[in-house]
Amino acid sequence: MVLEEKKKISAIVNEEDLEDIRAELIDRFGEVPQVTENLLSVALIKAKAHEVYITEISGDRKEIKISVLKTAPIDTYKLHGFLSEINEGKGVGLHNNILKFVADSQPYFVYRPKTIPHSMEEVQNTLLQFFTKMSEIIRTEGETDE
Repeated sequence: MVLEEKKKISAIVNEEDLEDIRAELIDRFGEVPQVTENLLSVALIKAKAHEVYITEISGDRKEIKISVLKTAPIDTYKLHGFLSEINEGKGVGLHNNILKFVADSQPYFVYRPKTIPHSMEEVQNTLLQFFTKMSEIIRTEGETDE
């Protein structure tokens, strides 16, 4: 893989971009190696995380720390429902997990999945589902806490 492809991967903003780049890589180089698939997954995770004001993701498969931008427009009234939904197993694909929010100087979530993901694809799916649910608690411009 050359610099041009790496630049394209770093510019991924959605699933369509990822699929376009994957198709281009297949056309140019043949089968995409797993290490490159992982790079594509990380690029998509970073893009989706950015949409919901996530600044850092760290940890391991058993516990994930998800740091949020200090000034993220989180609707505090919806936050409690968001936490309850995931902890009670109502979140799509996020059943029976443990999620807590820490309102520190650098706010963050701690996510402990009950079912440990075993592959990069499972980690990606878990994080993307989390981001989708989190987008529901982000205030849009002009919206205030209810």
